[in-house]
Parts: sequence; structure tokens; C-alpha cells
Amino acid sequence: MTPPAQTIWAIYCVAAFAYTMYSATTESGLDAYLIRLELDIIGAAEQTLTALLTFGILLAPLWAITKAVGRLAPSLVWASADTSNQSEAGLRKPGFMDRLNRPVQNVSWTVVLVATGIPILVGAVLFPVIYYSGQRDRQEKVYAIDLTSGIADLPKGARFADVKGRMEQSYRLTFKHTFNTTVSHELFAPITGSGWTPADPIRYFVRDLSYEDGQGRKEWPEEFRKSGIVQFSGKISRSLPAFVEREYQSKGLKLAASYSVIEWNHLPDRDGSSPSTDAELVSGFCLFIGVCMFLMMTIVRVMVPRMRQKHRAAG
Repeated sequence: MTPPAQTIWAIYCVAAFAYTMYSATTESGLDAYLIRLELDIIGAAEQTLTALLTFGILLAPLWAITKAVGRLAPSLVWASADTSNQSEAGLRKPGFMDRLNRPVQNVSWTVVLVATGIPILVGAVLFPVIYYSGQRDRQEKVYAIDLTSGIADLPKGARFADVKGRMEQSYRLTFKHTFNTTVSHELFAPITGSGWTPADPIRYFVRDLSYEDGQGRKEWPEEFRKSGIVQFSGKISRSLPAFVEREYQSKGLKLAASYSVIEWNHLPDRDGSSPSTDAELVSGFCLFIGVCMFLMMTIVRVMVPRMRQKHRAAG
């Protein structure tokens, strides 16, 4: 490819990858649409496959444009043989892919230390962020909401709530997700108060995740199996996945303009763990990646000169 085409492809791929990660993490956009499609067709959604499919669909338009422009004006996309030879001879400034395709001549200790330091630096930055976030959660108030008495409003900025109400069993939604060999089931359900009718908007939903055991069984909390008034406690999130919203809307359910989702049982100190536990896990993982990078890059640094020497001897 010509240097401009290489640059366009590199920037587009980075942007497509970033959007794919965002869409998969937030369960919105194209990823959410594909999950909904998988659920409608086969009744299950595979998260890794969906992310790969999302990335592939995003690349398809650029691939089609590249093919079309390559036929109509090949010089805009494809470098000629003469131009390639000039690049190899150093007469033309190499493009992005040209640099990537160059054989590795040597690996300096600077490169080794930079590759090692990046994940360690990321861990060092994430540790205080996650630690102080956990400390803040421990100090947050858990607001009591009683839908049976008409108390339905949460203060602005509330992070945790204990909602008293009834789970509308007829509007429960369960979605099956698979990741490699792990199978999980995600549940969504409206929480309502006394006298609620389908014509009334929903202010609160509850969300939970259950994993299958070796026999394919899943276990939901006892509160989810009751038809009466129950306490639903957890961390507050402000939106449902896009495909869940569409499913409820297709059933004729009205969603309040500012509804909240209770992430079941996600309360500070509920499990008695230290706020530094998550921070230690994340920073420890980054340290592990850094050690692996150091070992791998050191091996590469030692092997590259030997491989070059063998190549010259064979030539």
C-alpha cells in the first residue's frame, strides 16, 4: 500500500477497535444490536464472537472502499514495483506498514525497559484510583426507597440504594451469555410499588448475573423467587443495555425518563473485603504483565543477533 493508504488503515483500525471495546463494555451501539440479533436467532449470545463480528463489520466499509478505489485509481492505494524498490533502497520515505515489515535488527535495553515499564506504570496509576474509589464507596450512604409508600426519588449523585418493592415476574428478562467455556445468565426485572399498572412508567430495575455450575444449573437469589414485597439492595447504574431497553419497549413497558438500575447485592462492605483488595489485584496483574514482558523482550534481545548470524551463515 501507499503510505497515505497505510496511515488511513492504521488510524481506522485503532478507531474501530476502540469503538468495539466501548460498545462491548457499555452493551450499546452495534455490539448491543448484534447481541439482540443472536438472541432472536439462536437464543444465546457469545461475547467474544460478538466483539469480533462488530470489529469485522466496522472494517468492511473501508475494505470495500479500498477495493473500489484500488480498481479505479490503483496509484492511490497500491504502490508500484518501482516505488517498492525505491522504498527498499531508501530512496522513498517508508510508510507505516513499511516500518512494521522491516526485519528487527536489534533490541536495545531501552526498548526492553520501556516495554516492561508501561504495564507497571499503568498499575501504579490504577492502584490509587481504584483504592480511593473503594474508600469513597465505603463512606457513601445507602438510600432507602420504599415504593409501597410512594417514596420513589433518589437524591442526585446517590450511588447505593435499598429499594423496597415488588419484582414484576411477568416482565423478567433473562439472557444467556457464553465466554469460552463459561456460561452465565443475566437477569433484568422491573421493581414496582403497590397499585402499579403497565400504563405507569418504571422507575427502578434490578439486574443480576448467575453462572452455571458443572451440571448446567444456575441459582438466583431467594428474593427473586418471591412474588411479594422484597428489599432490593445494590449499586446504582443509570441505564439498561440498549437491547434490554428495546425489548421492554417492544413489550409496551414505559421507562421513566430518569430510571435507575440496582446492581444486585453490590454494596460497600457487604463482603467485608478491604478497599485495597481490588486495587491490589489490578496492580498485581499489571506487575505480572510487566514481568512477562521483561522476560519475553530479554529473550528476543538475545535471540535476534543469533538468528541474524545464522541467516548470514546460511546465505
